[in-house]
Amino acid sequence: RQILNSAVLLCHPQPFPTESYLGYALRLSEKNGYNSPLELYRLAGVQKSYRRIGLDTATLARLTRGRPSDLQAISYEPSNSSSTRVHLLSHQIESKRLLLITAKLCPQCVAEKGFIEAHWDLKLMIGCPDHHRRAAVGCPKCSKRLPRFRPGLLECRCGGDISKSDLATISSDAVKLLALIRSKVVGTSLSGGEFSILPYQELLTMDLNHMLRSIEALGRRRLVVDNRPDANDEYQIICAAAQVLKEWPTNFQALLRDIESQASESTSLGVGHEFDSICDALFRIDRHYRPSGRAILFRDAFVEFATTTWEKGIASQALITRLRWLTSDRSMTVGEWATRAGVSLSTATRYWSKNGRQALLQYPRSRLSRVLVDGKDPVPGVAPKYSAVQLGIPIGY
Repeated sequence: RQILNSAVLLCHPQPFPTESYLGYALRLSEKNGYNSPLELYRLAGVQKSYRRIGLDTATLARLTRGRPSDLQAISYEPSNSSSTRVHLLSHQIESKRLLLITAKLCPQCVAEKGFIEAHWDLKLMIGCPDHHRRAAVGCPKCSKRLPRFRPGLLECRCGGDISKSDLATISSDAVKLLALIRSKVVGTSLSGGEFSILPYQELLTMDLNHMLRSIEALGRRRLVVDNRPDANDEYQIICAAAQVLKEWPTNFQALLRDIESQASESTSLGVGHEFDSICDALFRIDRHYRPSGRAILFRDAFVEFATTTWEKGIASQALITRLRWLTSDRSMTVGEWATRAGVSLSTATRYWSKNGRQALLQYPRSRLSRVLVDGKDPVPGVAPKYSAVQLGIPIGY
C-alpha cells in the first residue's frame, strides 16, 4: 500500500464510541462531499483487497488527524494476522456473522443519532428494538440492496432517500431478543421486568459470538423441525429463536422433544445423534473458544430434559464430551457419584440398577461404556447408614 502522508481530510469528525467502523467511513465521506467512501481508499492509496473491513486504523488516523486508539476501539481488525475472528467494538466474533458487502440500518435511528451504530453490522440484527420496525435493507427508489459504498448515511447510489423506506413492524418477542443483542454489542443495560420472559441475564454472560451462534442454532433448528422452507432467512431465525427462548426452558425442551420425535421416524440417524447438530452450536469445543460456565443455561436445561423426558437416555460420544467438560454437578460418572456418596463402585452400580435409572446419558458403542448419572440424586452427602437403607443393604447396629 502507498499512503499519501500529506493527505488530510478537510472535515474530520471523530468517531462515536459505539459507531460502526464502515459506517464511520461513510460518514467521513459524506461530510467531505465525496460520492462514496471509495474516495477515501483512493486518497490513501489502498488497494481493493483491503476494502472489505475498511481502512486500517493507522491510515484512517492520518487522514482524520485522529487518535489511533479511538479508531482501534471500533475497527474490525483481528488481534493477530492468523486469527479467524474480527472485532466488533470490544467483542471478538467470526467474520461470517458480519454484513460487510451490503448494509442494513434503522433510518429513524440514523436520523436521530447522526451515525450508524455497530450492532447494525450483524447479519442477525434484522430490526430496530426502539422503533419496532424491520431494518432497511434495500432502497425504496431502485429496490436494490443497500451498498456499503454510497453517497450518504441515508442516500442510495441512485439518489434514493432511505428514510422514506416503508418498513414492516416486528413482533414484541423479536424486539426483546434484538434489544438483548444490541445491549450486548454496545454495552447498554436492560430493564429486568420487561425482559423476564427471556433468560436474558444468562445470555448476557455469554461472549457475543457464542450468544449469536446459539441464537442462530436455536432459531434455524426450530424452523427445520417445523419443515419451514425459510430456515436460512435471518428474520425468521430471530423470530423462531425468540419463541424457543421465551418462557425458558419450556419451549427449548419442547424443541428437543420435537427433534427426538422427528429423529425416531428416521432410520438414517444413529442412536443418540439426533441432538449432535444443535449441541455442536451450544457446546462446541474448539481452539478458539471454551465457554466454561457460560453454557450453563443450555447445559442445565438439556440435562433436565434428559432426566425427565428423554426416553432413550442415550447420547453420542461427541455429546457426552461436550456436556462433561462443562463442569456440571448434575452429570457425573458412576465412579464420581460413588466417591461423593461414600460408597463403593459396585454398591453405586447396584443402586442405579435397582432404581431403574441406569444412566442419565450413555454411549453404548464404546468398549468401556461412558455413563453419566444424575448428581442431584439425594444419596450423595447423606449418612452411610441412610445410604445403605436406600440401597437395600443390611446394616448392623
